[in-house]
Amino acid sequence: MSLPNIINLPQYSAERGAFSPQDSPVQEVTTASDLPQYLFLGDLDRSSFSREGNSWNATWRGIEGDTHVHARFRADDKSPSFSIEQVWCGVQGAVTFARQGWAAAFQSAHSRFPWSWDEFAQKTLENRYMCSWLLTSDEEPVIAGFPDGFVRVICVPLAARQLRPFLDAWMGLCQSDLPRWPMFCQFRLAWRAVNYVLGMSPEWASSEMSLLGHTVRSTQLPADDVPVREVSGDAAAFTVRTHLYVATVWVGLAGVPFMLDWLSKQGFLLPRSAEGDDDPANGLEFATFVMPAGLNGCKLSNSKCSRIVTWLDAGMSFADDETSDIASADYRGALKAVREVESNSEKMLAIIGETGFI
Repeated sequence: MSLPNIINLPQYSAERGAFSPQDSPVQEVTTASDLPQYLFLGDLDRSSFSREGNSWNATWRGIEGDTHVHARFRADDKSPSFSIEQVWCGVQGAVTFARQGWAAAFQSAHSRFPWSWDEFAQKTLENRYMCSWLLTSDEEPVIAGFPDGFVRVICVPLAARQLRPFLDAWMGLCQSDLPRWPMFCQFRLAWRAVNYVLGMSPEWASSEMSLLGHTVRSTQLPADDVPVREVSGDAAAFTVRTHLYVATVWVGLAGVPFMLDWLSKQGFLLPRSAEGDDDPANGLEFATFVMPAGLNGCKLSNSKCSRIVTWLDAGMSFADDETSDIASADYRGALKAVREVESNSEKMLAIIGETGFI
């Protein structure tokens, strides 16, 4: 069975205006037009700009309540100062001081992700949705870009039958005037291992064959092998290894709440209240997770099971040299790749169905 490792969806590019942090000295700002039209968390509030002598203040405002960036330059012949303060959803982030202008201030402001934001996002977003917010580690690189700031990756596990509806919904979003941030999305063929603790997991996870059938039905892709029974002390569990597609949406931090709300409205992200339903798609296996850009996978767990998701370059045994990557820059190319996945999935399910297994 041959499946593409990566399906690139059309990108969305937001208007940011022409601004070069290297070529725009903060001491030469005289009007709001000399400032970036977007900065880290929001759009420039031109009415906020004020100037006194060679000193100035300005504020950029986000769409979330109490989200803003405030920049202040104080002219002084001996010791000029430039500072940037960031507040996201009412939570104070970094306050950066730099003498060398925008580039130095950006680098300093994004040297690490604020713990206060991690704590707020994990508590608030996980209580609202069936998702997990992965905390930032000091050992991992921080990925950010000017002027959109910190980048997060929203990962949405999808069954094969969900790829086309997601693609169509994504195209509708990109063609609307709703997004205010650049966004990039891929369908990535991910490998995962799911561990179900016996006695704590659903009934369909109590035997090798019923768990295998559940896995094939839910992902619509073949499992790597029959689930393996593992024992540790007094506990026993079945572990199943398989593949599934994950929609990975790259977006600046300011766009994360909007995108999670959009995913929820489209039916790809369930509210926390759906946890515990019998529908397999409501379980941890299909829970969305939001991770720092640059990570290659994650481990999630709850009282029933733990899941490990890892991106593998070759898509394990399912990809060949001709279809290992599909660089689809437009809807037509992405749709062609999705149809290939659907065709292979339907053939697989038909063959298995003839055996009476599912």
